[in-house]
Amino acid sequence: MVSVIIPLYNAQEYMQVCIESVQKQTYSDLQILLVDDGSSDNTLQLARKMALSDHRVHVITQNNAGPGAARNNGLAHCIGEFVCFVDSDDYLAPNAIQVMLDAMDKEIDVVQCRAEKVYSNGRKDSDVWGNDKISLSNFEAMKDYLYKSKPIVRFAVWAKLYRRTVTQGAEFPSIKNSEDVVFNAYVISKCRKILYIPEILYHATVRDLSLSHCPISEQKIMSSMLCNELLRELIESEPLYKPLVGRIYWSSITTMEALIEQLLESDLNNKNQIKQVVIRKCADIKIPYKTLSFKQKLFKSIFQMAPVCTAKVISLIKNVIS
Repeated sequence: MVSVIIPLYNAQEYMQVCIESVQKQTYSDLQILLVDDGSSDNTLQLARKMALSDHRVHVITQNNAGPGAARNNGLAHCIGEFVCFVDSDDYLAPNAIQVMLDAMDKEIDVVQCRAEKVYSNGRKDSDVWGNDKISLSNFEAMKDYLYKSKPIVRFAVWAKLYRRTVTQGAEFPSIKNSEDVVFNAYVISKCRKILYIPEILYHATVRDLSLSHCPISEQKIMSSMLCNELLRELIESEPLYKPLVGRIYWSSITTMEALIEQLLESDLNNKNQIKQVVIRKCADIKIPYKTLSFKQKLFKSIFQMAPVCTAKVISLIKNVIS
């Protein structure tokens, strides 16, 4: 059995397409968990209506706490041997679960399929993905995850099939963004092998108001910093990942620089206020110098002295190159 977790929040306009794509899977032994995250529209009523016509559909309710908490709630109710997550505005290819199940073997704990972004104007984009199957060991997967902006195991929890045993004990932290990043890192740390397959089986709808595309804010900055702290704790706690410690420290700098670039491009009314928060947080970043190369040490010193100016220069260089 496969347990499918779908968090719902004010999703009445598009949830039916998502849920029906799961119900119509060629693999039918499913537990479909609809977790309503305190919706204020007709989402809960629609979910209960769909549950009446399909015994595999189960509705779980909670006060509004965000998609991470909703997924944790779903995980607590899972009974399947395998688990997958689907966002309420996305949908699966008809054979998605069957193809990922067929790719599983006794040593594989996560299967990552290819995903396609679907835009409101009808444009589709499958991003940069490999065209061949790729099998990764635990260490290989974690190194790839930490070193690349578009790793083989993508940061989002969708477009994957997890063996439920590797999700047990892992949970989505109480932060407003990047909770997927932390969850997947903990899962990778428990995996034996991870397999990427090149089939496009997941369709991710890109909406301007989706949580992953929300504007920069003080809350987003704090969440990103906490994400880095949680990842650092995980990497430092595992002797196997000792060679990766330097990278996780360095990412605290690169993450803040990227956030400042977003802030500079935004039109927020409180931009200056948030900028001061960022400058204070940048000054507080502490990285053991022994984990950095000479170039990284130099960049860290310059960035912490003048984070906004540094981000402006980097943004300008990017624009010139592009």
